[in-house]
Amino acid sequence: MGNLIWRKRSCAVLLLCASTVIASSTTTFTTLVSFAGPNGAHPLYGSLIQDAAGNLYGTTSQGGANSAGTVFQITASGTLTVLYSFCTQAACADGSNPWGGLVLGTDGNFYGATSGGGTSNYGTIFKMTPSGALTTLHSFAPTDGGNPYALIQASDGNFYGTAPAGGAYTYGTVYRITPGGTFTTLYSFCAQPNCIDGEVPSGLVEGADGNFYGTTQLGGVHQQGTVFKITPSGTLTTLYSFCAEAGCADGMAPSAALIQTTDGNFYGTTSYGPKAAACLPVCGTVFEITPAGALTTLHTFGPDEGAAPSALIQAADGNLYGTAAEGGPPNNPEGTIYQITPSGALAVLYGFCAQPNCTDGANPNAGLVQGSNGILYGTTLGGGASGDGVVFSLELQSPGTPSINPSSILNAAGYAAQVAPGSIAAAFGKFLVPSPMLDTASPLQTAMEGLSLQWSSFCALTGGGCPEVVASGFAPLFYVSGGQVNLQIPWQLPANAPGQLGWQNAFVPTLNGQNGAAQTVTVVPFAPAIFAINAQGTGQGAILNSSNQLVDSSNPASAGTYIQIFCTGLGQVTNQPATGSPALSNPLSYTTTIPTVTIGGASAPVQFYGLAPGYVGLYQVNAQIPAGLAANDAAPVVISIGGVTSNTVTIAVGP
Repeated sequence: MGNLIWRKRSCAVLLLCASTVIASSTTTFTTLVSFAGPNGAHPLYGSLIQDAAGNLYGTTSQGGANSAGTVFQITASGTLTVLYSFCTQAACADGSNPWGGLVLGTDGNFYGATSGGGTSNYGTIFKMTPSGALTTLHSFAPTDGGNPYALIQASDGNFYGTAPAGGAYTYGTVYRITPGGTFTTLYSFCAQPNCIDGEVPSGLVEGADGNFYGTTQLGGVHQQGTVFKITPSGTLTTLYSFCAEAGCADGMAPSAALIQTTDGNFYGTTSYGPKAAACLPVCGTVFEITPAGALTTLHTFGPDEGAAPSALIQAADGNLYGTAAEGGPPNNPEGTIYQITPSGALAVLYGFCAQPNCTDGANPNAGLVQGSNGILYGTTLGGGASGDGVVFSLELQSPGTPSINPSSILNAAGYAAQVAPGSIAAAFGKFLVPSPMLDTASPLQTAMEGLSLQWSSFCALTGGGCPEVVASGFAPLFYVSGGQVNLQIPWQLPANAPGQLGWQNAFVPTLNGQNGAAQTVTVVPFAPAIFAINAQGTGQGAILNSSNQLVDSSNPASAGTYIQIFCTGLGQVTNQPATGSPALSNPLSYTTTIPTVTIGGASAPVQFYGLAPGYVGLYQVNAQIPAGLAANDAAPVVISIGGVTSNTVTIAVGP
């Protein structure tokens, strides 16, 4: 029988039958200050920033001494100081109504932009000392942009930003300005027919490659916004046009800057989409996009999760955090704070307007910042004691220490307490991951959702005497959840022969750097176990016929035909793949000891015995149905190898 690859993927073998436990972090929400007009009002799109002393800085779009917005400082305990009120100069030559936030320059000064004011009332770029002395570096004119957002300081020391209006075609620009105020327009949007290069840009981020990446809210091939790359000299490439999928399932109108995370990809949000009845007029999405432009929609917001999400951050725990300006739980639907894993599992951490009269704030339009103390900080456009918005903090409590239950690292097919090198195992315990995750990578990852299992071996014989020295390492993971982790037992873990106590093997669970206690596991040369459809190691086996159909009562196997038995724990193989890597189809990997098979109590000839090509830790034994068996919908099947017998599963045998 030449077909060795199992094409009908049973949940037992693909490890989808593990228990699902979602553990959400406990959070503590605090309103630090309520804006009330003179001290500022309605902070808009700008995230807060933090200085080395732990103080936070930001802007409000209105309020202050001249009702034209402010720059403020707030201590971590909530003491607010207005550093500057805009429109202090005649005709608001110093600018008015800052929409974005600040950037702390390498020279120790703050830099930012105002959406209005200046010599042409198209906005300004300013520098401000920590004590509040402001210098206007540039006043926008219609030809170089208008209503600018926040800046970033790039690795070349210059500042880069976007203006959503103005420019050569009136649909926004990308610009550069030196710390001394020399201004250059790098690109004017809508330079291409039908604005397929985008229009109305949002913020920028500098990529690891030295280029800048951003989004436009409109334009593109489908007129619903774009993701673009632009070089420091101004060469623009459109990487993606939104609404490329049916019903705009990929989202519409990205209105926030991207972030580049530790995996090298960019993450962002769209304010709208898809075009479903439940998502009109808002909803929104979270997406991942590679530097080359391959986009994946990670999450579409539901009505209780929020709507119109803003910019994301990646926190120290590796997860992404953000705010949504609208929607949320039914009793507090004025926006949310949420956590989303890089794989797309979202949890709402806080819903605004949870307090009477929305004194906790409403409609957070800006993103978050994580302080040096690990606490998240942000602002809301409205709510608070005076309805003018708030500054808030959200403390993420550690979910705790992960643990493996004693004697709970088991063979994943039969749940016996012994495992063999290279086999598939299941560990049970308290793993505290935010959401279940199935690994689809090849080779398998050794960390998922912040969780890893580190193995180690040491000689337990007094005075030594063990035949080799084995280093520690990390186990490849198939699946993680709150209560169960499925893993491959590394090939290099030393096995003890029956009755031998030379090696002691242990696993330590680690979640986001927090180590749990070590738990030992019994590793033996052979621990055969056949997968079953019920994921309990009993009843109908994960056994296929030559047509890759399950051998059950609807497809009984007849004498002389071959079946494919899927199992684990058959020990060492030839052409052994690396731990975590799938077996090859050429050359095949055969077990170094030949197993035997009985079906209905009769010996069954074995044709192939080894690793299933394309899979990690999964063995396949091809056996022939012996003659003389009576018809039976539950004929027992058993594998034996090295003197060890597997669990018993069943197949249907026909006449």
